[in-house]
Amino acid sequence: MRVNGMDEVVIYGPRISPFVEKTIRGVALKGLPHRLVERGRAPRVPSRKVPVARIGGDTLYDSTFILRALDQIRP
Repeated sequence: MRVNGMDEVVIYGPRISPFVEKTIRGVALKGLPHRLVERGRAPRVPSRKVPVARIGGDTLYDSTFILRALDQIRP
């Protein structure tokens, strides 16, 4: 889904995880459209880390990498 020209950020992982919560808060602070998928299959990544995020056509994992990528989109 696109909102104001920006693809929605989809975050996969359980809300109880502090790293998922960190990512959700970072996305919310930047005012980016997002949604959380707690259950279901996340995209495949080379690690078992959470969260996993789909940003545009990219799939990222690890909250630090996700937030760095979001800084490129909206500093």
